[in-house]
Amino acid sequence: MKKNFGEQLPAATQTTEKAQRKHYKKRDYPAENLRFLVELMDEMNLTLKDYENATGKTSVGLGHLLRNDDMKLSKAEEVLDAFGYTLEVRLDELEPKEDTIEIKAGDSYSVIMPANKNKGNAENGNDRIVRLRFLKDMMRRRRITQKELTESIGSTHGAVIGWMKTDDIYISYLNKIKDAFNLRLQFIIKPKEEAEN
Repeated sequence: MKKNFGEQLPAATQTTEKAQRKHYKKRDYPAENLRFLVELMDEMNLTLKDYENATGKTSVGLGHLLRNDDMKLSKAEEVLDAFGYTLEVRLDELEPKEDTIEIKAGDSYSVIMPANKNKGNAENGNDRIVRLRFLKDMMRRRRITQKELTESIGSTHGAVIGWMKTDDIYISYLNKIKDAFNLRLQFIIKPKEEAEN
């Protein structure tokens, strides 16, 4: 049956709120790089419509980023801020225990991404780095140069320089870094009021 643009559907076929929420669930998105965000949205029943309402922006762009399973770290912070959360990212040495997903008291949400085995080797810090401080600190601890980082993840040196210059990175590259250097990548999400205390 062909529908005309703008034609109203009969009440029986109109989407219910529950059905609308269902199409935002994690099973509809690849959720490898953005697993932390998709699982939080699922756990807290947050939708793209909630993002629209909180920001006044269209949710089409966010839906596109979720379907493509990648976004810049700054965008993830913006989305979580709209939902009333803060984001802290850590790259830590891998501990010998199993990767876990945990929900902590006060609705803090921490996701630990799995890591693959490999190797690693730091460069002086850049005081302008705020968002990527965790990455710069890891490079310093492991004595990894930008050139070594570039070669290990199959990127260009210009891209790594760009990350440091703009203090931003795509989350898919964080996963590549985690795998290349056998690290644990954590996205720690807390409600804003808890983060302020």
